Amino acid sequence: MTLPDFSRLFTEGREIGTQIGRVVLGLRPAGELTVTSGRIVACDPLVFSETEPFTRGVPAGTFPVTLSVAHFEDGDRRVAAALVRFRKGEAVSWELALRPGEEESELAEGEVFGYSVDSGTGCFMDEETARLVADNMDDDELADALVAELERTYETTWSWANIEFDPDTGANIVAFSTGVGDGLYPSYFGLDGAGEVVCLVTDFSLFEYEEFA
Repeated sequence: MTLPDFSRLFTEGREIGTQIGRVVLGLRPAGELTVTSGRIVACDPLVFSETEPFTRGVPAGTFPVTLSVAHFEDGDRRVAAALVRFRKGEAVSWELALRPGEEESELAEGEVFGYSVDSGTGCFMDEETARLVADNMDDDELADALVAELERTYETTWSWANIEFDPDTGANIVAFSTGVGDGLYPSYFGLDGAGEVVCLVTDFSLFEYEEFA
């Protein structure tokens, strides 16, 4: 499957024509993600917080998270995609982000691997953060913390949250609304010409590939 250039979802003011009308993209910062293990977990943190990390490693450090918010003509606002940028430079190729046991060769035409969303919320976090949360918080505590922050930042039809769990390491979760809600959402690594990871994008499937490619 030929993948589109997902960076085109992160152009401020870009207009995309869809079957239901014109959409304008706006970029919104969602804070920075702390990465200590070099492994990223993307999941629905309210339902599937123990999801395994992607197999491809990334640099350790603190990295900006950006949301691409689609502005529809009827006033609706939806998060079209979420991006973590690990280094400067442009992504010249893209690959599907895989977890242990997933093989792209096993996919039929049109199929993808992704993470399931049942709460209308997705996130990025480090593998060590996921383990820290699983070991020290029950599901209700995590849900209460996330929901409170999501409600604090809520704008019409979308919200986001950046919650720190360990001030010593900076361990945190960056969470956000997922497109039109529940579904299965794929993530993709953007690579530079040397094959180094530039960014990680989760696409919330608001658009057909040909609409923004």
